[in-house]
Amino acid sequence: MILNAVIGYVEEERAESAVDALRHTLALKTRCWRDGSLRDLDTTSLVPGDVIVLRLGDIVPADVRLLGIGASGDETEGDLLVDQSSLTGESLAARKRKGEEVYSSTIVKQGQQMAIVTKTGSKTYIGRAAHLIANTRVSARAKKKFGTAIEKGKFTNSNSDTLF
Repeated sequence: MILNAVIGYVEEERAESAVDALRHTLALKTRCWRDGSLRDLDTTSLVPGDVIVLRLGDIVPADVRLLGIGASGDETEGDLLVDQSSLTGESLAARKRKGEEVYSSTIVKQGQQMAIVTKTGSKTYIGRAAHLIANTRVSARAKKKFGTAIEKGKFTNSNSDTLF
């Protein structure tokens, strides 16, 4: 029982630190077209359909689709290179072209383009990952609470059928 408590505690701490690490990779401000002008906005005010500008060094604030238009408004043939290592573990930057999806928390390594916001918050790729980690934390608590009953196959439903 003590071993189960220790394992549950360690798993919960790991999940909390993973969620905190994900929070620190999120952008706080972005440049967005609103009311016909380019404005600096908090990323929390972005909504699907907003058009934002992505430039070298920017952390992508939401899941977006590239428009193939440069920051000046001219059509561009250049690609955007983004560092997706926080999501995929790949060491090389990924090349993204017009019409392709770029995920929240990735970093622009080369190029600039306008993009349209497709998903924000918990609906983004990274948001779903954070949600899964948070659910893992709940599962660790359940394991801690019901661990011995599950291990002994004594977890039953209301009909007294053994579930595990």
